Amino acid sequence: MSNTKTIIVDARELEAPHPLLEVSKALVSVDEETNIKFIHRMHPCRLFDILDQKGLSYEEIQNSEGVIVYIWHPKGKKPECEA
Repeated sequence: MSNTKTIIVDARELEAPHPLLEVSKALVSVDEETNIKFIHRMHPCRLFDILDQKGLSYEEIQNSEGVIVYIWHPKGKKPECEA
C-alpha cells in the first residue's frame, strides 16, 4: 500500500505570474512520497525549465478543461496520470 500524497495546485483562474508562483511554492514539498497535480488553462512553458533544473520528473496531459502537469520525484512512484 502506498502512502503517496498528492498536492493539487489548481491555477486555472489565476493570472500570470500567480500560477507559476503557486506551483513553485509547492515544489519544495516534492519528495519520494509527495507529488503535485498542477492544473492550468494553458501550457505552462516556463515551468518545465524549472522542473528540469530541479531534476524532477513530469508528464503533461491536455484535456477539455486545460492542461494537467503531474510532477514527482524521480525516486518516487509515478502518479497515475489521468486526463
